[in-house]
Amino acid sequence: MNINVRGLFTTFAGLLFVAAWSLWGIIHAQAVIFTMLCGVAAAAAFFVVRSNYLFLYGVIEVAIGLAVLPYKLGELGDDSSAVDFSSVHGSVFLLRAAVAIYLMVRGIGNVDRCTGRRLSRMARRSFS
Repeated sequence: MNINVRGLFTTFAGLLFVAAWSLWGIIHAQAVIFTMLCGVAAAAAFFVVRSNYLFLYGVIEVAIGLAVLPYKLGELGDDSSAVDFSSVHGSVFLLRAAVAIYLMVRGIGNVDRCTGRRLSRMARRSFS
């Protein structure tokens, strides 16, 4: 079976470019309709990546989760050693941490599906 690696890489890179450009548009857009269109474009690009490159999509999910998780300290002010969960910053941290962990679990699950459930079997053996 011949696999056109260059074609796959070009397609994957193009889809990631569309997703990145769309995310940039969401962040910097002034008009609500443009933000919505960029959101739909990003979702469509990520859907195509997920449909065709599940392993790489899983790795991207884990990487984004790892990138989002440590951002608690920069927004909490001078006393960043403790999180005040009664404040808005504490709520944002909890939400951010939950989203990051969820993304990493999904990413590991997608990688697991691509590896023939090897990760699931190793986890079961480790914790049984």
